[in-house]
Amino acid sequence: MLIYKIKNFLSCQFTGLKFSFWIIFICACFLITIPTFYTQDFWINFFIAILGLSYAFFAGAKKTICHIFGIFYAILSIILSFEIKLYAEMLLNISYLFLNTIGFFLWSKNQNSTQTQITIQNLPHSLTFIYLFVILILSILHGFILKNFNASFAFLNSLTLFLQIFALFLQVKCYIQNYLFITLANILTLYIWIEFVFIDSKYIFQFLNTLIFLFIGIYYYWQWSRK
Repeated sequence: MLIYKIKNFLSCQFTGLKFSFWIIFICACFLITIPTFYTQDFWINFFIAILGLSYAFFAGAKKTICHIFGIFYAILSIILSFEIKLYAEMLLNISYLFLNTIGFFLWSKNQNSTQTQITIQNLPHSLTFIYLFVILILSILHGFILKNFNASFAFLNSLTLFLQIFALFLQVKCYIQNYLFITLANILTLYIWIEFVFIDSKYIFQFLNTLIFLFIGIYYYWQWSRK
């Protein structure tokens, strides 16, 4: 019975995906994994890159399996962050793990009639502005904390952090506006990496990764808005 349910679930998750989806997905995987060859922990960075991209594409395609990719992405990121002592990043990925776990169960219940996609919804404009206001306040408070530790781009980095967290929360709730938040976060992150590239060209890989995710966010906002 369990095997049948798993088989049926997987069948539904890979139903209705266009040929263009797979072409773009494979090309993006190739491009985004190139930087991992230059990292010390190649394999864990490779799988993190692939899982992160799989989450982004399958979430955009409104497939519940994206949260399974997100769960494994978060677990590997937690391990890597702990090993290199990036504890703030580790806490962020713990929140990703928590939200992806909730998202899997919520998306499993919020299916269309064919059980192949989730049903999306629009966030009221008033709530969108409230969320943005809360993000701004939290970013300023968190920015002051980071500034005390001489963090680079303290306030801008805090803003991208909370935009990403709220974007994932909105995606879990199936709101189109999650792509507005994540696109804004990617634009700001892109600016940060451009500044680092001027300092050292080795950061070009992080810049390219962010650029790919920026295009993914814009594309899927357009796709979700058409429905």
